Amino acid sequence: MNDRLTSLKEMLELSFSRYITVVNTGFKLPFGDSQIFPALTVSLSSFSSARTLYQNKKPVCRSLDAQTSIKNNKSCLVCLLKNQCTPQIYLELLYDGIPLKLVLAFTSLKNFIYFLNTFNSNMQTNLVFTMSVINRCSWGEIRFVKNI
Repeated sequence: MNDRLTSLKEMLELSFSRYITVVNTGFKLPFGDSQIFPALTVSLSSFSSARTLYQNKKPVCRSLDAQTSIKNNKSCLVCLLKNQCTPQIYLELLYDGIPLKLVLAFTSLKNFIYFLNTFNSNMQTNLVFTMSVINRCSWGEIRFVKNI
């Protein structure tokens, strides 16, 4: 019975989360059909440090502020596995007025930091830009381009 409740809870959490999935050929949105978009024009609502603990290539714990786990509300500072976490950046985006979430992997994180540096001190939220995916065979690397 407990396993059914856990599965139901996970299904509900997934239905309310709106994470963009990055594949080697583009982006999958968490609604509609399974169409892959090679590029998305989005507005940046916010961004923050994040971290994810992977085991067997699957995320088992995540923090969207690099301080507190969203899985069990545990502090990252006291976690015995904190040194095994992958540093990431968490983006909150708007696409056609729909709020979406994106957690950047290392190479895309590096590209996002470079992209932000092109703004110097004029960086603001609600910035509109285009994201596209560079095909790296088994994975996709995101690049960011400001809209003029």
